[in-house]
Amino acid sequence: MGEDIQTAESQVATTGTVKMVPESDLLAVKRGLEKQLADAVEAAKSTITELKTKADTHYQDMLRERGSKEELGLKVTDLTTKVTELSDKLKNAGDSSEALKNAQAALLGLKKTRLTELYPGMLKPEELEGKTDKDIDTLEQALKLVKGKAQSNYDGAGGGGGSPLTGKEALGAAIEAAKSRK
Repeated sequence: MGEDIQTAESQVATTGTVKMVPESDLLAVKRGLEKQLADAVEAAKSTITELKTKADTHYQDMLRERGSKEELGLKVTDLTTKVTELSDKLKNAGDSSEALKNAQAALLGLKKTRLTELYPGMLKPEELEGKTDKDIDTLEQALKLVKGKAQSNYDGAGGGGGSPLTGKEALGAAIEAAKSRK
């Protein structure tokens, strides 16, 4: 431990003896250290300012992300509610559609029954199987035309001068009559 430390202008012994150092040397060292301290403080302030700027930027980004997340959460909740409502409406529409189909089938059955009762002997229920609502309406119009004409006995066979109905069913005759009126 008996080493000596050399400075620019003086020498200090580390052997435990105190040696006097000129005040100018101490002031020079102090100014050098103050300059280093000022530079270090300035560098630290610059670094702190830079880090604060980055932190503020990241904080603003985080706030934007949080706001976006909350907004998306609200949209998801809203869309979930709408999906639930639409699925309920779709289910109700399916139920209504099924009820409508049943009602239409019942109405078609009633129309067929009515036609066979209005035109007895001209129509048989099995002739109306597989006919649609439109077919039934067309048939009804044709039957009104056919039934409205009285049979004349001009030729002695009870014909009215039209084409003979021999071998034809009433349904076929009614359809032909409807087609000829168009």
